[in-house]
Amino acid sequence: VVLAILSKAILSFLNSTHTHSFDVDTLTQFCYKNASLDALRESNKAGHLFGEDDRYRQSMEGDKEINPDIWKDLPVKGALYMLVKNEQLQHVRATIRSIEDRLVQHQTANGTSSYPWILLSHQRFTPNFIKYVRMVVKDPHRIFFGHVDPEVWNYPIWISSDRAESTALKLVAAGTRDAFSQHNRKRMRYQAGFFHYHSLFDQVDYVWRMEPGTTYTCDMLPFKDDPFVTMRSEGRKLGFSITKKEDPKAVLSLWPASLQYMQRHMDSITPYHRSFIPWFINDKQEPTQCFMSTDQEWIDLSFMRSKDYASFFQYLDMIGGFFYERKVNDEQVWTDGMVKSIAAAMFLQPRQIKFFNDIGTEYGPISHCPFASNVMNQCACNFEKNYNSNMTSSGHDSVLSFETRLDLSDSASYLPSSLFLPRSGRFNRKQHATFVHQLLLRRNGLDSLEIYAKALSQFKHHLMELSLRENRFKEFPPEIVMFENLVSLSLAQNLLQHIEIGVLPRLGHLQWLNLGHNRLETLPADLFQCRELRGLNLESNQFKGMSIRSIKDYFL
Repeated sequence: VVLAILSKAILSFLNSTHTHSFDVDTLTQFCYKNASLDALRESNKAGHLFGEDDRYRQSMEGDKEINPDIWKDLPVKGALYMLVKNEQLQHVRATIRSIEDRLVQHQTANGTSSYPWILLSHQRFTPNFIKYVRMVVKDPHRIFFGHVDPEVWNYPIWISSDRAESTALKLVAAGTRDAFSQHNRKRMRYQAGFFHYHSLFDQVDYVWRMEPGTTYTCDMLPFKDDPFVTMRSEGRKLGFSITKKEDPKAVLSLWPASLQYMQRHMDSITPYHRSFIPWFINDKQEPTQCFMSTDQEWIDLSFMRSKDYASFFQYLDMIGGFFYERKVNDEQVWTDGMVKSIAAAMFLQPRQIKFFNDIGTEYGPISHCPFASNVMNQCACNFEKNYNSNMTSSGHDSVLSFETRLDLSDSASYLPSSLFLPRSGRFNRKQHATFVHQLLLRRNGLDSLEIYAKALSQFKHHLMELSLRENRFKEFPPEIVMFENLVSLSLAQNLLQHIEIGVLPRLGHLQWLNLGHNRLETLPADLFQCRELRGLNLESNQFKGMSIRSIKDYFL
């Protein structure tokens, strides 16, 4: 009776002060915003739910915001993020400890603050969960516990729960493992399109998302290996370290739905020749089933907050595939990794996607170990067990095709076999389209490129910078002329003795040429035909009878 009278009084007050009428939803919102009416909630009336421990009651709604001052000593407004459950306590602690050891200890040792942690859950965090998680964080004031909005987590109003559960029950009857896990479907949907709306991310620009149980196998030095700094300085929107290859049947409905969206929104789709859609589809215009894994990912939240991404996700969400789609071979279809990969193919360019090769990780049977030996001295992982070498992954060449900058320096024994080792059985197969603009092959003991010509040909249209510094070349590698858009070339610190006539003029766009610290005695007479050349380094050679003036005469 008291509640009814109070409700009528509030409604009467609201209606008397506004020209528009108010419904029960308005009343509910009004009540929840007033702490004095919190006692009306059933959970607060039933004393046995929380016992005598007020810490649980106080943590019911979780943290709401992060003070911007937390980033005042950091170069980027980044945050480390996990979506967790209370029963994952030990996995969460292991992941945080791994990051604290590999990255945070180097930050604090250099007087740098550490990035904040954001843990979200659809459950209420228990006091013990919060207590024991804070114990592994070097600064307990830099970890925040947020509660997922139930209205976002649960079935939306246009989804029939009966139909969704009926689909799951059919799969249970068919013996599909974990088929009834509606939690996984809700989790995929939330990660694909909602987590960034949580108020704890309001001040965040970049997110490093990981799964509970992930461990890190390589040291990460602040400002050198800081992925947030890399993302911002290179203008990247998405970052990844693992790719996966899904069952072809798993995209039977998602891909056609995405194509339908593209047809309706052609004005917002990145032009084909500038996108990485060629990586995503085969010659028959069918999806390759290769996706960026979101078990670990880096995100510029401006991408997920963009009008294009929000529109695409809303379109997919209204279709209902997150709940209605069947599972194939125990694999959850319509994953957030699939959705983000397709969205990236539609809206981003290859240069906006980053492959974090130098960050070694392990997550269950899935692991990534850096391809290059120059970082192996700070890692504790086995390259031979790389998941990116597995048939269920997209392979080395597919992974590397995301990169616009490919650094394989000091990697003579670690060069990807499908790319640079001719003894590999996979060497002669057709390579994926690539958009690498900068290729660094320094300090690999190379004296010829002849045996690598076929592999290097995949770069011929896009490569703009090539560095072959500190190798053993005695002659100018003729294979270089295949790079029709090459702008910068370095052959410094080799053993070059001469350059054949007719080679350099074929590099019609060459602007910067570094031939320093070689054994050159003369220059080819047709060097003057390189009209685009702006910079030429010839220091520490063995020119005979050639003055600086005579070299300048080539260009007068």
